[in-house]
Amino acid sequence: MALMSCLLSALAFCACAWAGTRASPDVHITLGYNPKVKLQHVLPAFDGMLLGFDGGEWGGGLIFLDQGGGITRMSDNNIRGILRLEQRVFVFTGLSHMDINQGAVLEISLDADRRPAMQQLVDLQAAPSSITRLDDDSAVFEVFTGGFQGNRRVYQCKRFAHGVVSDSDACKANRVH
Repeated sequence: MALMSCLLSALAFCACAWAGTRASPDVHITLGYNPKVKLQHVLPAFDGMLLGFDGGEWGGGLIFLDQGGGITRMSDNNIRGILRLEQRVFVFTGLSHMDINQGAVLEISLDADRRPAMQQLVDLQAAPSSITRLDDDSAVFEVFTGGFQGNRRVYQCKRFAHGVVSDSDACKANRVH
């Protein structure tokens, strides 16, 4: 595994994982207001790496690190997952905190100058969690419905395929926890 030194908005962060699809639990950066937001999602793409961070109410971000060490900060949203599906790259964003419950699915593709660019495909209206890629090149995830059974949150299962989100029963079960 090769390691690179990186610079983000004049804040140093180190030990960016350059190989593999899982982030090291030891990689930390300074991002937003939280001094130790962990790198949680890494996907090799577009001759570089997409790096996703989720610090909850303290913020997050999506960064593209090119092979030359150049950094492009693509988003300040909390990144809940980065997946390659159907030869396309999708980013799941979201925040569920106090009375905020929002999320979206973004698609990352190359722009006319061959740089990664993103566009929002779907407003989820709730933060996704437990995002899982399936063998059929789709993904399932759960969203907090905003409802409770007693003091436990109620979640719904969703499926993302061909750029569309639909209800699903493919999660372990529509959960209450």
